[in-house]
Amino acid sequence: MLFTPRFIILSQPECEASVKDLESLVSLLSRKKSKMEQEEAETNLQILLDFMHCLRKKKLDELNEIQSDLQHIKKYIHAVERHRVELYQIKDNPLRNGSLHQTYEEFQ
Repeated sequence: MLFTPRFIILSQPECEASVKDLESLVSLLSRKKSKMEQEEAETNLQILLDFMHCLRKKKLDELNEIQSDLQHIKKYIHAVERHRVELYQIKDNPLRNGSLHQTYEEFQ
């Protein structure tokens, strides 16, 4: 806090200050306090906004990763379902030319 010469004079015990001087000082301190509170509120809102942007980006990245995983799982489900149908077809028709031994690579 900066001490103006007027404040230093008012704080000396041998000096008496007028009511007007005291009111002026209180008014100045009140304005400075309001300004500091406003700056603090703006800073806090900026910090919150930055945090929310970072959180949103992180959640979007997580969502994209989950969506990618779901696409892979969906492909694997379709591959397993196709293989299952083929096995039933071979079971129902053992003379059909087909192989029971598919490799893992066919699922990808």
